[in-house]
Amino acid sequence: MSSFETAVISNEVLLEAYRAFHNDSDDIIPTFIKTNTGTNNYVYYVKLNGIISLVLRIYNNGNNLSKIQSEHEILSHLHSPDISLSFEVPYALLACGKRERERENEEEREGERERLPYVCLSCGRYVSLFRLIPGTTPSIISAKQVGRAAGELSLSLSRISLSLSPPTPPYKELWRAHEVITREKFIEWVRASILEREREGDREREREREAMSYILEELFRIEKWLQEREREEEREREEEREREEERERENLPEQIIHGDVNYENILCIEREGEEERERERERVKVTGVVDFEFLSYDW
Repeated sequence: MSSFETAVISNEVLLEAYRAFHNDSDDIIPTFIKTNTGTNNYVYYVKLNGIISLVLRIYNNGNNLSKIQSEHEILSHLHSPDISLSFEVPYALLACGKRERERENEEEREGERERLPYVCLSCGRYVSLFRLIPGTTPSIISAKQVGRAAGELSLSLSRISLSLSPPTPPYKELWRAHEVITREKFIEWVRASILEREREGDREREREREAMSYILEELFRIEKWLQEREREEEREREEEREREEERERENLPEQIIHGDVNYENILCIEREGEEERERERERVKVTGVVDFEFLSYDW
């Protein structure tokens, strides 16, 4: 399954996902409300007795179990007594009852199996259930608070070591960081965008280019030897800059990072009222940072 394939999640699948974590009476029927967030996965609010209290995530990451395991391991560390944050991070419920095997060739263990914060559904997708963190997507007035929260989180992550290597490549390896972005696809997209803009209402500019073509050709002929010399000098300077940057990169500190800190993964409570700077902290509170799926070991 591709990370970006589309699918309709039926109510039966959603109910199976919920029941994997809650052995409620059949009299309690949850209501599922699809959120407008979640680019890579299917995310639903779970309403119980008229109150939204849980968040259901059905993974759509190509069944990359190592990515799911790394995410839940880091969340477990962030909930340990050694870590103190001014905001919440997702708290995953443990699956109840007999769960599916993680892999087809996994050997059966004797006795009761470990309860995990994820489970494989009958449709083959993995699912997790989280407690709801109050708050909404922040607005621009929350920029400072969002920045402080990102720094606070990064500081806490610097103190954590994972038993598994994060499966997401570091973002310094740009063309490996996301499965749908390659160097070739990126260049193709940029060129297509440029051509599209050149075609839109560009007739007058085209006539101007034709009129200037002769002058430009002669100008280029005269300047050619100067340009070649300048390019050679610039190439030498660029090579020296690259050598210097490489030396600096080798000394940059690396640690576990969230990997996807953006406004969609931040929750805030913003209160209308006082605009004064000294009241800023009271007006805006970051309540949560979510979606640790793209955590990596990086700068």
